[in-house]
Amino acid sequence: MTAARGKRGREPMAGQVFAVPLSDGSYGLAQVAHVKQASKDSYFVTCAWFPQRADDPEQLFQDIQEGRRDLRSPFLACTIPSDPITSGEWRLLGSLRPEYENVDIAARIKTTWEWFDGGQRPGELLLEMYHGLFPWNGLHDPEYLDKLLLPGHVRPPSARMKEEMEKA
Repeated sequence: MTAARGKRGREPMAGQVFAVPLSDGSYGLAQVAHVKQASKDSYFVTCAWFPQRADDPEQLFQDIQEGRRDLRSPFLACTIPSDPITSGEWRLLGSLRPEYENVDIAARIKTTWEWFDGGQRPGELLLEMYHGLFPWNGLHDPEYLDKLLLPGHVRPPSARMKEEMEKA
């Protein structure tokens, strides 16, 4: 993977790998799979989302470099707003050609904005649901995320249901 670390804003490009900050201080992992420019400063960005998570983004990068993290089988792929990339909010780890075994990215280019209420960014929300920081069934359709999972992936053991989180 080509190293290109930093936090300043940038134009999204296919292949970029990002550490996505989560609400508990940890980082999830996403890769830009496809980009289409919508206007001068706006893009449609389709990302692949991976189950990897770490407290240190440098560890995510090192694990990818050393082959301990596999970027061929994302658990989900969908289109999100480009804001966290163009603003520099997500930490760029590097760039690696997107090659996936379980998804045809062109077939997955669609928006997630149908459930996005503006209270949280969709990319972070997807990872937080996967890692049990937000209820798996907390959206308008309780099975929404189950329906988006890619072949070879099922609801992870880390996922927590709304009822379980309300009791805690």
